[in-house]
Amino acid sequence: MLAEPLRVTVDGVVTVDQTNNLTGTERQIAGLANLVGPDETTTVAGDDVPELVAVPLVPARRRR
Repeated sequence: MLAEPLRVTVDGVVTVDQTNNLTGTERQIAGLANLVGPDETTTVAGDDVPELVAVPLVPARRRR
């Protein structure tokens, strides 16, 4: 366990290797580092004015 903590081997029964799972998780975390959160201000093309979007809310059409 100390030499390879991501690999577990039970003699003659099974070997479980989690190395690829760890690599995929590290890739996903690295991709999240570049995202902009909804509470962070964003600017348009170098302007110092934050981008503002207004979306009207309308009731959904219900069919009978």
